[in-house]
Amino acid sequence: MRKMLLISALLTFVSVFVSADEGDTHIAFGLEGNLNGNMWAFGQSVYVDFQFLKPVVMGLSLTVSDDFKRVMVIEPAFFVRWYPHFGTSPLFNIKDGGLFLQGDIGVSAALGSSDRSVSPKFLVALLLGFRFPFAGGDYFAEPFVKGGYPFRFGAGVKFGCRF
Repeated sequence: MRKMLLISALLTFVSVFVSADEGDTHIAFGLEGNLNGNMWAFGQSVYVDFQFLKPVVMGLSLTVSDDFKRVMVIEPAFFVRWYPHFGTSPLFNIKDGGLFLQGDIGVSAALGSSDRSVSPKFLVALLLGFRFPFAGGDYFAEPFVKGGYPFRFGAGVKFGCRF
């Protein structure tokens, strides 16, 4: 079951690249800490996004969290990100970056290590973050905080580049 989940997620990410236009696609890898249920977990993530309109970005993400004892959680999700416009403030109106609000919808599958059980749940999340672009906007760092269900909250940073 684990192999099927990972293979389907990877195929989804590969198909995203085929339909992308040059300069409108970003890929990022991240590290985070989160409270998934009653356990603290270390998470790794990857996402691919497309900028369809100037302030709106849509994409796919995959987060894998592990408490290294009992449970590994795999969370594929679809997200919509919005970069609000704050007038002429130089802090918030950074080219190819700035403050963002992101909503995620997906599935959270908890894989038990002792009994090999799979427990899928509906995933909903809200992220607040800031994209710091560098090297002309071709690379970026994104610190973020998030809250949602079935996890309670999390925080981390993602690093990525533009294609």
